[in-house]
Amino acid sequence: MRDCGYVNEIIKKYDKNGQLTQNERIAISNLSQLLHNWFNENYHNGGYYPHLEIVQSGSRAKGTAIKGKSDVDLFLSITDPENENTLKDYYESVFQYLKKYNLQVRKQNVSIGVKYYGCDIDVVPAKKLNTYSYERYNDHYLWSNKHQCRMLTNIQKHIDLVRNSGVRKEIMLLKIWRENHQLDFPSIYIEQLCVEELQRNNTYNLADNFINMLDYIKRNIVFKKVVDPSNCNNIISDSLKEYEKKAIEAKAKESLQQQYWKDIIW
Repeated sequence: MRDCGYVNEIIKKYDKNGQLTQNERIAISNLSQLLHNWFNENYHNGGYYPHLEIVQSGSRAKGTAIKGKSDVDLFLSITDPENENTLKDYYESVFQYLKKYNLQVRKQNVSIGVKYYGCDIDVVPAKKLNTYSYERYNDHYLWSNKHQCRMLTNIQKHIDLVRNSGVRKEIMLLKIWRENHQLDFPSIYIEQLCVEELQRNNTYNLADNFINMLDYIKRNIVFKKVVDPSNCNNIISDSLKEYEKKAIEAKAKESLQQQYWKDIIW
């Protein structure tokens, strides 16, 4: 069993504990108001629907945010029971609206990256599934700009899965490792791999779990099919191309060959 002292110090170094800086609080408040203005100017018809609710999601909500590396995520939950507008329309409309205000914006896969008050904020337009089912209540469609199609998922289910997993520190370590080595490795991909593997093979030792996850990634990342737990048709592993997976595989192999922790994660 490995000593956890070093990796615990790494966690302390990067842990945000979900806290927001003053600039982030100002940015969230002001940008949220701007987004409500966008919606009211373009889609509010005097009735209750279509309706917009803005909530925080992502690593802050999951408890896995790391200092200097975690964007603020604003999830735009749009309820449009009459399907007055398509999800792509909402995505393109909010992008153009923010651009009109001379904000630094960029289209990403399911989000729009915004630089605001010096903060990195990911705006995620989402259309709520028209259902009264309690089980499916938080299901939303996201627009995949990369694949030019919508995909069904459940952000709240992802948040609950990670927060209740007991392996948030392992997820954080892999995210820090990803940033140290400048890998393209989506957080949702890391989370699902950790939760799936450590539910079966948990040593209850943080250092051992981290090294075991690097070995698991080395052996499985290229070929393993990873599925969204809220929608079996949403294949998370398809978000990376084979050459990107092979880069992760190679870096995991290299890290496992290192003699000292400081050469693996820092």
